[in-house]
Amino acid sequence: MRDGGKGEYYEDDSAERGKISIRVVDTSDQNFRSLYDELTKEEQDLIVGPLEKESLAALGDMSTLPVPVLGLNYLPREVTAPDGLYQFGLSAEDEARQIANRLDAEGIDQILVLIPTGNWGDRLETALLDQLAENGGIALDIERYFREDNLRAVTADLLGITVSRDRAIDVERTAGIDVEFEPRRRQDADGIVMVAEPTVARQFKPLFAFYFGGDLPVYSPSMVYEGNPDPSRDRDLNGVTFTDTPWVLEKKNRFRDIVKEAMPDVRGQLGRLFAMGADAWNLSKRLPLLRQVDGATIDGQTGVLTMTPQGSIHREQLWARFSEGTPEQLPSLEPEETESDAPAMEGASNPN
Repeated sequence: MRDGGKGEYYEDDSAERGKISIRVVDTSDQNFRSLYDELTKEEQDLIVGPLEKESLAALGDMSTLPVPVLGLNYLPREVTAPDGLYQFGLSAEDEARQIANRLDAEGIDQILVLIPTGNWGDRLETALLDQLAENGGIALDIERYFREDNLRAVTADLLGITVSRDRAIDVERTAGIDVEFEPRRRQDADGIVMVAEPTVARQFKPLFAFYFGGDLPVYSPSMVYEGNPDPSRDRDLNGVTFTDTPWVLEKKNRFRDIVKEAMPDVRGQLGRLFAMGADAWNLSKRLPLLRQVDGATIDGQTGVLTMTPQGSIHREQLWARFSEGTPEQLPSLEPEETESDAPAMEGASNPN
């Protein structure tokens, strides 16, 4: 990520660059609050970092920061950000909200959800459900799983196959006869949100079809894609729609091409972190713009960047769908498409 910031710095040909000096400080073995107090005495204009959420939280008890900080992570939900703290990162919550909005735009309002067990999954689930509720959608069932779980059983539970089988067994026991039975998946779902890393997602996607859910559209965050084309392995992901950064999905990206020529190993998740570092540099120069101008945006390597009134940077990423094992970028949804669909979706999604 540090290299991404340096790379964007050296590619920056604006007059501002020559007036900016950068000092790199290793925070790995230091208390960040103490380090911050030391740096404020050096007349710095902006501190970029830290990357660790725990270190960033050390600033949470301050009401105002004497030197602004662009933190490369986000404070816990229960911590109020002090004035002067800006928060930016590759947020799972941002991607969850974008998935919910994409579902809404495509008229999908009753979904089934797969999310890994753990704190990260908890945050993603909360963001997804909050945005779904705001859009009038609902999660019919959420299955949390460990990658070591029996994924066949997890999928059967998600699609209602287990309930269907149990019902048939109850009928057999009650009637005392063998019942000829063919399981059916639940019929009230419009789509599936699959939060899974590639090795797990390649197992889940065929299981949807095996358990009669192959017709349901599947949506995923960027973690479903390793970031490098691998058609032979990713054919099992055909049809999965996912969101990812411009760094990964754009067909033409001059900055990425320059970086990869000089640093061929910058790929996959490392590439996303490199892109985040590049955007941190661009943000460092434009924080006042985003803070003071309503609707201001920055076209970054990690997405279109905007700022909330609380100083959190949100990203709007691109979309792609796997076809023949390769991601194909999807066109942006036009605003008028969403607006024209809104009345119909509102009526369909009203639970009352």
